[in-house]
Amino acid sequence: MTIPAENSSIHNANKFHNNSSVSTIQYSLTNSMFYPDVFLSPQPRFNSQLDLSTRNLPCVLFLHGSHPGGFDTSRFMASGFAHASNTKLLATDGYGMGGNNLVPFSLLNVSRPGYLESSLNFDNTFNSEALGLIRLLDKLSIKSIRIVALDSSSLLAMELASIPYFRERVKSLVLINPITSFNPYSDYLKFIKLLFAPSIIQNLKTYYGSYRNARNYHKKGTYSLLNDKAQSKAHQDHELGGNDENTSKTLLKRKRFFSSHSPDNNTYESRISKLVSLHCGELAATEMHSDNFLYHNYLNLPVLFSQNESRKLGIKSDFIKLGHFFDDSAAVKRQWKFIKSPICCITTSTAGATNEQINTNIEKVKLSILNNVQSNTVEFHHVKGGGVSLYPLSRVSNIALEFVNAFGL
Repeated sequence: MTIPAENSSIHNANKFHNNSSVSTIQYSLTNSMFYPDVFLSPQPRFNSQLDLSTRNLPCVLFLHGSHPGGFDTSRFMASGFAHASNTKLLATDGYGMGGNNLVPFSLLNVSRPGYLESSLNFDNTFNSEALGLIRLLDKLSIKSIRIVALDSSSLLAMELASIPYFRERVKSLVLINPITSFNPYSDYLKFIKLLFAPSIIQNLKTYYGSYRNARNYHKKGTYSLLNDKAQSKAHQDHELGGNDENTSKTLLKRKRFFSSHSPDNNTYESRISKLVSLHCGELAATEMHSDNFLYHNYLNLPVLFSQNESRKLGIKSDFIKLGHFFDDSAAVKRQWKFIKSPICCITTSTAGATNEQINTNIEKVKLSILNNVQSNTVEFHHVKGGGVSLYPLSRVSNIALEFVNAFGL
């Protein structure tokens, strides 16, 4: 049964209740041509009505990673893909005309188990999560999918592509910064930090501190009015016989205050630019100021790091799943031998990464993928200038779109 979510402070999306395992999947299915320009905000509202025509379009499933994780992160990923697709459609005759094969897509976004309004599965395994997604796809009458997966969800994508009765429905895989191996010792501290750091500290640091406070400073009309009144009062004091020196000092103090808090100082944008550079990369910070659509998307990036308490169950679940993968990696990779879908691996690195570090990471991914799948098409791409948790939206989305258009239709 599909019903709209109610009384959500984060979003209003659809829920799919799987009666067989008593689990709930939060999702949305949207036509890429009608993707909203600004879909992230402190309290976004999404249309919960399902447009049945989207079922007839090629479907792209977006799977988020562990941090940030949730329905909104999937939509952030999908927004870049939709923007890249729409840009190319508008630059041509579109819809397969003018000698190209470009078409719009239906974009399926989900909250994985334990994130936001999706409940946990009966057991914490990627196989159980994959079966839940298959039931959702069947409920939506989606016959085939193209998967774009980030970080830890790459293992879920590989699971979907290797299930015997489902693998033919997976037309292509795009794995962004894929985790193809897991070391419980080196990765342990990362998950401990995400799980046990007080939520209020994380929210204050990443959301309220960088977003809401800066947003308050961005009220141009209020500060312009206050500044005009302050200067007017100072000049009135001067005309009434006030001390010239005191008047000058008063004007100087007020000028310093308003220059440091007014939007002319770009307080809000500068704080967000730092957040974008950290999480999405320096290349993303450049993209942010080159395109109005990307600007608004990146401007609302802190939303993905809010409501940390409602994401912790998902982080814990992912940690357990990765532990299971580590224990049974040999058996899991034998299952990968059934994968025949075209695969595109996109790795990113920070601008400061050395060539040796980049090559080591790429070779590790290549070794894990090439030795364990039967796909005839496996591509590897690297983007320098990425962030610590996400990626440059435009550059990576364009690579993903080109691959899906070439091998996923």
